[in-house]
Amino acid sequence: KVSVLRKAGVKTDHVTFVGVDFSRENLIDKLVANGFDASAPAMILWESVSMYLPENAVTYALDIISKRCAPLSVLAMDFAEDLSDLSRLKNPYGARCTKAYVIKKGEPFQFGVKDGKCSEFLRNFSFETKQHLDSVDLEQRYLTSKIGHHRVSRVVGFIHAVEAVLKPHDDIS
Repeated sequence: KVSVLRKAGVKTDHVTFVGVDFSRENLIDKLVANGFDASAPAMILWESVSMYLPENAVTYALDIISKRCAPLSVLAMDFAEDLSDLSRLKNPYGARCTKAYVIKKGEPFQFGVKDGKCSEFLRNFSFETKQHLDSVDLEQRYLTSKIGHHRVSRVVGFIHAVEAVLKPHDDIS
């Protein structure tokens, strides 16, 4: 990933990249070992990861984040909907092809949120959702030309992006 960023000319001197095996390692321990200050509010960007992990690894990581990060930390995360029953998807665009492709590549989706209920899921870990964008919202915000209102691309229908804030520990209900 770092080499791709460098080839693209993206400066990464100010960024610390930390590899984590979510099924065997504690995310916060790895980050702290690389200079992360868990006592200060942080911005955690966790994208294109959770769908490839087993549910227990996702819940373990979110539990560790909620217990070890400072209140008011922000989590920006994407979620796939549960693809076990494609007929349940509200927007099935791209689901069948994507599911077949990741299985063929040997990295099938293992985790998905039922019915796109990302906010409810994150509430279990003391996160309050500030923004929840489904695939239509993502397309309108990022893939629609401001001039002429033409959509320049599509987002697969089962992807959601969420921005959530870790509640202060005394505000957990």
